[in-house]
Amino acid sequence: MTHFNAAVLALLTAEDDPAVLVTVRASRMRSHAGQISFPGGGKEGDETPVQTALRETFEEVGICPEDIDVDGQMPAIVAPRTGQKIVPVVGRLAARYSTSNPYPLVLSQLEVASAHWLKLADLAHPDNRGTWQYSTRTGPGFALDGLMIWGLTGYLMDRLLIREGFTQPWDVTRKLVIPSRFSPR
Repeated sequence: MTHFNAAVLALLTAEDDPAVLVTVRASRMRSHAGQISFPGGGKEGDETPVQTALRETFEEVGICPEDIDVDGQMPAIVAPRTGQKIVPVVGRLAARYSTSNPYPLVLSQLEVASAHWLKLADLAHPDNRGTWQYSTRTGPGFALDGLMIWGLTGYLMDRLLIREGFTQPWDVTRKLVIPSRFSPR
């Protein structure tokens, strides 16, 4: 089995026009407070990436693992600031739930300030895309519905859009400013 430190879940609705779940990390979190992320976190014991992603998703937003169909994994990525090896898992929410009939989320007040379902088509739209820069690092970012997705989550979202066939040409020279409430601490 591949060595990894953490896993995240890119959870999609099963609709033809799918949405993906993102969370805003609680302001009291030790790292990345206020930033947008996929549900996920650190591996416990001998867990697989799928087990870690499903457990963390249940802990953070209350979605039961049996309501998620795992669709595979994307290649692991090493977080530049921490050196942690993170495995992105892709899953689909049970078909009985949709953006018009949402899953009744139960947010962990310690970890999650809010949760949002964002349509992949909206994320892929060129008006919602750009490039962020922080210090010497840059990457793909998204500004949608008052949310700024950047950093590792922005990179993973870009890879998810490619994986799911939602790519569109976008202006990579368009600079997105990281709002102070989303900037690293």
